[in-house]
Amino acid sequence: MTHLVAGLLCLGLVLFLLWLVRAPQTLHGHDPRGAIWGLEIAAGVLLPFALLVLAGAYGMARGKRWGWWLALLTDLAVVLALAYGMVDDGWRNVDVGLAIVTTVSCAPLILLLLPGVREFYRGKAAGRGMGAYQLPGPGCDYK
Repeated sequence: MTHLVAGLLCLGLVLFLLWLVRAPQTLHGHDPRGAIWGLEIAAGVLLPFALLVLAGAYGMARGKRWGWWLALLTDLAVVLALAYGMVDDGWRNVDVGLAIVTTVSCAPLILLLLPGVREFYRGKAAGRGMGAYQLPGPGCDYK
């Protein structure tokens, strides 16, 4: 669920950036060509990432191992990019806000690495879909 929300938010950000390209404030600003170019580059960089996150969410919703791997790799890429941005200016010049965002962005990665989640996508339920770990119904024999 968190990956679906993150993917939709990222896709929404791409659409917002593309809307800003045509906004009057951008077109009549100080350097409209530079601003438009920067907004288009940002949208072009974020779009493939948003599609990867949404593909990972789709695969996980279907109980597929590739969805878990895709989600894990995209989350790891986000955490590493934020960590790099946090220490880019040196350890003594760490931005507190970025440190908080980096720490919070570790949560989906940690949740993906929980033993139950890994086990679900790795072995016992791989290829059997989401119904693999449903509780047995009434009258089920446990022998």
